[in-house]
Amino acid sequence: MLAENFLLPEFPGELRVYRIVGPEVDENQAERLAEALGFAGVREVGGRFVADENSWHLEVDRETGYLWCGEVDRVYGVPEGAPLVSPEEASVLAESFLAERGLLPEDAYLEEVRRDEIRVSAVDPETGKIWERGTGRGMVQVWFGRRVDNLEVVGSGCGIAVSLAGEEVVGVRRCWKEYTPLGSFPLLPFHEILADVRSKGVNRLLEGVKGAVYGERVVIRGVRLAYLDDSRIHRDQGFLLPVYGLTVDLGRGHLLEVFFPAVALPSAPYFEVCG
Repeated sequence: MLAENFLLPEFPGELRVYRIVGPEVDENQAERLAEALGFAGVREVGGRFVADENSWHLEVDRETGYLWCGEVDRVYGVPEGAPLVSPEEASVLAESFLAERGLLPEDAYLEEVRRDEIRVSAVDPETGKIWERGTGRGMVQVWFGRRVDNLEVVGSGCGIAVSLAGEEVVGVRRCWKEYTPLGSFPLLPFHEILADVRSKGVNRLLEGVKGAVYGERVVIRGVRLAYLDDSRIHRDQGFLLPVYGLTVDLGRGHLLEVFFPAVALPSAPYFEVCG
């Protein structure tokens, strides 16, 4: 199951676990976020604070603090003739936009700049066959991540993304929480995780990964330690938890990272394998 060139890094004996603080957002906080982004005020609708200003729309989830803001007419496509900025230019534009509005935390770091392609397809009405008419330039997405104790925070509960159409910011997604130390706990030996995976086979390795399609031979190509915050989706998660991230080769050139708990807490809080 391990790749031939698999190298096991050196891991510490224990890691700190953090409690997730809040992050419920009240109306005053939502008002401040809205003001920073140029909105006059907010209204609450179904557990979310929402606002509209010209062609811009804002939503802030009360329970998780997840913020989405976008220029509705342009956030899903780049107008014809819009300048195509380089990754370096995109990162500077995104960073300046966030910093000027007080939305870029000190511990955020530039994680990735990705250009999304637009694919245009058509359906033959006689045969039902789908064929691609062409591709176009898409949105540039600038992603900011976070590290705690020099480990990357993964999952839906922490991250910032800025969408650019040419040189203009047309969308922002942000979920950023406060963490407070709970204590240090012994690291589960990696060989125990590996033994569990080997005894239960591929199904154990890909448990909880929806839609995973794999070939006859699945191999582990790498492992790292990270912190998992998936509290935007799994709202009962109360802790920032250390996890082993296993890079799995599913065959056919498809790589996937799956996560396993790296510590065991006496109170057995939220743990979940996810990918």
